[in-house]
Amino acid sequence: TRRCGIVCVKRAVSWGISEGYVSDDPLKTLKKPPVKSRKRVLSADERKALLDAAKEPFRTFLWALFESGARPGEVARVSAAEFDNDVWVFEKHKTAKQTGRVRVVYLTPELAELSKKLAAEHPEGALFRNRYGLPWSRNAIRIRFRTLRRKLKLQGVVAYTARHSYCTDGLENGVPIATMAELLGHSSTRMISQHYNHIAERKEHLKRAAMQARG
Repeated sequence: TRRCGIVCVKRAVSWGISEGYVSDDPLKTLKKPPVKSRKRVLSADERKALLDAAKEPFRTFLWALFESGARPGEVARVSAAEFDNDVWVFEKHKTAKQTGRVRVVYLTPELAELSKKLAAEHPEGALFRNRYGLPWSRNAIRIRFRTLRRKLKLQGVVAYTARHSYCTDGLENGVPIATMAELLGHSSTRMISQHYNHIAERKEHLKRAAMQARG
């Protein structure tokens, strides 16, 4: 929270300097706290508990998060125009400047079938909608996760936890880190190594790897 607050204020000051409203940067020596590693990963039982506890239509949105590994904002705004058979294709996305490419989310057959159904129901606007027929807002998603955390007594579970779990499961199942970076839409493997690689927390996986190393 402190880091994000500092980033926002420094950005505003930078804009003031570029527009000529501020002559000097009073925050140029202000340092940002380091980014904390995202360590919360869901077990299979926790995923099932979350899906069982969630009510429709949020349950469908939550399932799409687990199934795709996409960013919550991507799932919230994907439309029929961005659905193409078995992928979601975003021209505008978070890492467009870094990658210089469109963002492609590869769908499982089940999620592709659901997307096809929703695209027929909603040819315009977001595919995933709340009970009022509106797209899921960031705040609405946050509130739903807060409710589920309290109900199930799950610490640290937020929307991005689904994405972290997707990545960790993929790495544990043998997906190469470069391939995982591509699936998640990162420009390099650095973000995977720094934030999403939770294999070290999976002791049973490491035990199996140790046995394999010995032959």
